[in-house]
Amino acid sequence: MLINLKNKNTFEIYLSVLSIGILKCLEEDILDFDDAMALLYQPFNIDKLEKEFQKLGEAIHLGTELEDVATLAPEDLEDSLKQIEELNKKLIQANINNFKEDEDSTPIYKID
Repeated sequence: MLINLKNKNTFEIYLSVLSIGILKCLEEDILDFDDAMALLYQPFNIDKLEKEFQKLGEAIHLGTELEDVATLAPEDLEDSLKQIEELNKKLIQANINNFKEDEDSTPIYKID
């Protein structure tokens, strides 16, 4: 599947919304950590994201560590989930006005 997001604002909003949805699904045991990794929190994407989108990359980076937090410090898992959610909410809020003003912000989906 290819999702073509033509500008930075749309990209950050799109992935932030996806991230919040994944976090909610983790909290409600709809998804497990392997699912979350497969959908978004992939370590091999961190460098690319952090280089181009520092704050988004930070949120994704924290997402890749959730399984470790759950295993090694389960008492900190809820705080980790909330921290990632807050980072994503701030990104959405920072980008939403530009998204609304940009005529070319609609994602293009191509499913082969």
